[in-house]
Amino acid sequence: MQKNKSEIYWITITGILVSICLVLKVIFYFIPIINGYGLELYLIGYIYGMQLIKKMKWKWTFWLITPWLLLIIPPTVANFWDLLLEYILALYIFAPFIFFDKCVKLNKTWLQLVLFSFLITLLIFLKLLIHTIAGVLWWTLNNWYGSFIFNLPIYGVTLAFVLPISIIIYKPIQKLNSSING
Repeated sequence: MQKNKSEIYWITITGILVSICLVLKVIFYFIPIINGYGLELYLIGYIYGMQLIKKMKWKWTFWLITPWLLLIIPPTVANFWDLLLEYILALYIFAPFIFFDKCVKLNKTWLQLVLFSFLITLLIFLKLLIHTIAGVLWWTLNNWYGSFIFNLPIYGVTLAFVLPISIIIYKPIQKLNSSING
């Protein structure tokens, strides 16, 4: 492929990656597993989307619009602030993946994978904290323990699926990354 790819190329790649996130959200939305919620496996598409897009303008666009487009599947929210906290901010915290490939330039794939896995784990725990705070504010009437206990299985099981799948597909995605960004 040519080194200097056109804007149409990057729009297409971004659109495909947003579509992957949407398809994963739709599939798992209709399979409620934990406390009435499905697995958030679209996080894999979201995380790797930020890895696969190399042109910063489109990487930022992907990061910015994907959480809003995921609202096509309407969530249950208490109010507008709950929507912003639980469904927008809770995805915007994954912004470090925009810079991951620029910051982590290691020759050892296993070390990259360890850092990548650590970052996924850290951010899913942060997502758990955000949902716990939202629960305290709007759903459990200031009950920190109740909110945490409700959200812990959701994000524990999500982490139990997202992390191993992300690890398994890490090398193939890196190869795809090389061919896309050639």
